[in-house]
Amino acid sequence: MLNDSEHRVRRVPRVLLICLDSLIPSAITPEAMPNLVKVMDWGTRFANHRAVVPSETLVNMASMLTGTKVGEHGIVANQFTDRSITGWPSLNLGVAEEIDAWMERHGRLTPMRTFGEYLHAAGQKLAVVSTCSSGATRMIDPHGRALGNFSLSCHSPSTSYPEVDVERIRRQFGACPPCCEPDVEAARYAVDVLLDYVVPVVSPDTAILWVNEPDTSYHAFGTTGPSTTATLTAVDNELGRVFDWWRRNATVECSLFIASDHGHIDLEPVSPVNSDFEAVFGHLHDESVMPEGLRKRLARCSTVYLPTEARPELHNLTQSLLDKPWVGHVFCAPVGVDGSVPPGTHPISLIMGAGARTPDVAFTVIAETKKNVQAAVARADIADLKRGNHGGLESRELECLFLAIGPKYPAGTLSYDPSTTDGVFRELIDAAGLTTGNDGAPCGQTRPFECTAEIDGRRSVVRGTFDGKYHNIIGGAVEFVPSPQPEFQVTVGEDGRSNRPVH
Repeated sequence: MLNDSEHRVRRVPRVLLICLDSLIPSAITPEAMPNLVKVMDWGTRFANHRAVVPSETLVNMASMLTGTKVGEHGIVANQFTDRSITGWPSLNLGVAEEIDAWMERHGRLTPMRTFGEYLHAAGQKLAVVSTCSSGATRMIDPHGRALGNFSLSCHSPSTSYPEVDVERIRRQFGACPPCCEPDVEAARYAVDVLLDYVVPVVSPDTAILWVNEPDTSYHAFGTTGPSTTATLTAVDNELGRVFDWWRRNATVECSLFIASDHGHIDLEPVSPVNSDFEAVFGHLHDESVMPEGLRKRLARCSTVYLPTEARPELHNLTQSLLDKPWVGHVFCAPVGVDGSVPPGTHPISLIMGAGARTPDVAFTVIAETKKNVQAAVARADIADLKRGNHGGLESRELECLFLAIGPKYPAGTLSYDPSTTDGVFRELIDAAGLTTGNDGAPCGQTRPFECTAEIDGRRSVVRGTFDGKYHNIIGGAVEFVPSPQPEFQVTVGEDGRSNRPVH
């Protein structure tokens, strides 16, 4: 007996969003990704499209699917601590069960309405197929189960819904191949499910296909090299199947969006030895002084939450960080009544807003170590294996893909207007025929800004644009400037002798 979804009219979704996690625009070449190169001529490519900072998946996913910046949606990192809740619980957004438990205990993860909720209010259905972590899949449509939507986390069917569809998919397609490096077999499985089950059976108004490649391969093998190129080509082959299907079946009102959530950089592993990292905090680890403990997360963009009684230590903590050659940009909460931050640091509101989840300190880890001999020496014991990473402010971490194909996007055109991942939301809403009252319009004329923090020959520069309300980061750099040598002053003592050196 057919269920209700199988009695629906089979049709192409009005909106299809394909997100290729971490895809760098410069990686899209005729040799590596011929299908995607061909599709570039179908619509409008946004050439100045960037991630919001921190350049992490869950942060940018929240911006893409709420249309807001970090300071509004509150997802400040892939993992964060919430000081508005008793006990300061921390949440790992990579695990669906943790997200579900959090929302059951504490309510919504973000105060902003999500794309799935806007669709539901208009009587439209969203379907998600993802090869990302169970938590990332959940974050695409965090309230989807209650709304009657469809969500398949290919690597985590137990956290997927509706259960009747998940079981039918298991019987028809088998289990998704195990997650591995590279994870191209999962991409093939996801496309099979999208084309042969979700479209004809679930029949959603909007579908989202989120693929964890090339992010998985970038992390494992770096952004270049034969393994990564093979991954790009394999994923492109699967995209080719979707594009062919779209070309045959899409109607004039249908829109196709292809995006990445952030970029990626190559770096030699920069993780400092644990003892070096722990030394930064010194006596802050004395539990007798701070019974609630210290919350910290070491990543490309690291975060530190200090207990209330330890906040007077912010100045000392940041200065200790700035002494470490493996530390890049340092952002800090205000330490003065005038809102000032310690020397050498930037206001943390520049990247994360100022809410209960905003850490006291956030700092990036040096990436381009070849420009910094000190940093190279500091981690001489780290294996010489090049890998990829993201989360910081390097331009290649922020540059990402956004291609729009549909009735309002002229074919074969480039838009050079600056845009960020939260702008994807507005295009999705418009393509779905919806209005939100939150169009994200700038609150004034956009103008460039440059924020410099300098101390002891160390200069941190953050660049971007400011629209009267938000700082949109374009990039940043950390420079180590040699201290100028004082000129030798010749003096003559009372005895008439000079201090001039004798050669």
